[in-house]
Amino acid sequence: MSRFSELVKKARERDSYWEASAKHEFAMQLLKLLQSENLSQKEFADRAGVSQSQISQILAGSTNLSLKSMLKYALALDCVVKVDVVPLSLIHISEPTRQAEIS
Repeated sequence: MSRFSELVKKARERDSYWEASAKHEFAMQLLKLLQSENLSQKEFADRAGVSQSQISQILAGSTNLSLKSMLKYALALDCVVKVDVVPLSLIHISEPTRQAEIS
C-alpha cells in the first residue's frame, strides 16, 4: 500500500474527511453549472440573493452549508439537491487523480 493510500485510509476514519468531501463535491457541481451557463459569481449571487463573497466562500469550500442553503443555491440555478447514502465499501480512491469515485 502506498503512503498516499495509507493517509487516505486514516483520513476516511474521520467525520471531517467526509464533511470536506461533501463540501468539495457540492462546490464542484456548482462551479460546473456556473461554467455551463456562463454565469459569473456575481450573477449567481444576485440570483441566489446573497453577496458575491458568500459565493466565493462556498466555491472555495470554506463555509458550512445547511441542506436548506444548499437547496437555495441549487434552485437559483434551476436545479435541486439530491442526497445519496452510499456504503463505504463502494467508495474507491484513485491514486493518479486523487479523487473519490463510486463504483
